[in-house]
Amino acid sequence: ADVAQSSQGIAVAGDPESENVSSPTEVGSSGSYNVNLARQVAMGSQLGLRFEQEAKLLKKFIARVARRDKRIQAQELEIKNLEVLLETEAVIKRAAEEKSVGLSQELERMRAQFSELRVSNERLSQQVDALQQQVSG
Repeated sequence: ADVAQSSQGIAVAGDPESENVSSPTEVGSSGSYNVNLARQVAMGSQLGLRFEQEAKLLKKFIARVARRDKRIQAQELEIKNLEVLLETEAVIKRAAEEKSVGLSQELERMRAQFSELRVSNERLSQQVDALQQQVSG
């Protein structure tokens, strides 16, 4: 079939001058320009798709990092709360120990007092016995 190129390098069927038309792959020909343009458009499309994929991956990565950041913040808050709880328990423990020491000291004073009262009671009992013997005897 007779094929010809238009002024822009596109082959047209049925053109008798097609025998003198250069191949579209020749360097510098308008056909070569169209092929290169088509390649650039295809590359641009591929780059656009790649960019979209990379953008989606970046968004997923950012979301994943944000979730991890939230978990880390929650863990840090939990650690702070546990530290406060631990400090509170330490204060309570110190207060209980101080109270225990105070109660132990008070118990020792009461024991000493009780011992003194027992001795005093024995003396008084002896005095009562002595007085009763004097009265009866």
